[in-house]
Amino acid sequence: MRSNNAFRLFLYNFFELSFIQGIVSFELGIEPGNIFYNALSMHLYLDDKEQAELYLNHNVNQEYECSFPKLCFNGHIYSLKELQNLEFFIRTESINTIMKDFKLHKNKYKEILGSFYDYYLILLHFKLIKTNNVAHLNEIKDCIDPFYQNLL
Repeated sequence: MRSNNAFRLFLYNFFELSFIQGIVSFELGIEPGNIFYNALSMHLYLDDKEQAELYLNHNVNQEYECSFPKLCFNGHIYSLKELQNLEFFIRTESINTIMKDFKLHKNKYKEILGSFYDYYLILLHFKLIKTNNVAHLNEIKDCIDPFYQNLL
């Protein structure tokens, strides 16, 4: 990776790379391996400094190795497309719109996304932290598989 906005785009970029890795490995019939993510310029813009500090302070006492849930494709291409649509929705819509949608459709998304549901929740959790909307965090975190809650 040449350049990466550490606060606004890192998680989305990492998600997209792991998503591509999963699709390619599925198509080739092999297990996905580890992703080593390197950026020549991992940067933070001054406009994001205050929000980034809030995020870091929220997680100040946590040490963990970051990883996404393993993608289990099993031929669920429809679920992949739905997850891709939801990632775009989370990245581009307002928190109010996203949370209204989550409350209305979380059971439907769990059914449609299957093993990808935790990916959706982790992306949603990241958006809430990034935009300093901590009021909804427990609502999201309580839906995430306990194994993945340690990542948040």
